[in-house]
Amino acid sequence: MSTLAELRFALGIWGFPGDLHDFEEELADADLDGQPCGRAIAQAYRHRVMLRCDPQAMAALMRTTDDVAHELGQRMRRRGRCSVSQALLGDSAEKLLAGLTASEQAAVESVCRCIGEDPDSERARGLPDADPRSSSWAVDVLPEATGGRGVSVIYRYDAALDAVLVLWLIAGP
Repeated sequence: MSTLAELRFALGIWGFPGDLHDFEEELADADLDGQPCGRAIAQAYRHRVMLRCDPQAMAALMRTTDDVAHELGQRMRRRGRCSVSQALLGDSAEKLLAGLTASEQAAVESVCRCIGEDPDSERARGLPDADPRSSSWAVDVLPEATGGRGVSVIYRYDAALDAVLVLWLIAGP
């Protein structure tokens, strides 16, 4: 998916419902002379296709709200906290983090601090949810900011616990 045509094709087949339409709208509204904007849009949608095509990533995204709340509660108790100001990494995300470079890990940690304070920030893009009680998001970081590959942090916000669990990480072009 190195060209817009390839990305459009992939979104049409493997994207989430509405992704191709949203992609086209974002491109139409973007100032494509400012290349970082165009790269950010392409990376976000490329990573959505990568998420959709990875069975383990989709399993993480489709976890039930109760399952995510249970893991969040366990992690919060282990850390001795009643609330968090930083997102907590789920088991899958911890394993994926270990495979990133130091600068990519630092970018993920920075995103975790931000989403812990503001889970539905303007940087976050909504994702399909496992059920109506959940709110899933992705925050994308460009390669320029990571010193390596672009990274997407996939997470779920639990309003009852006022906490965030990072479900999955995607690193790539």
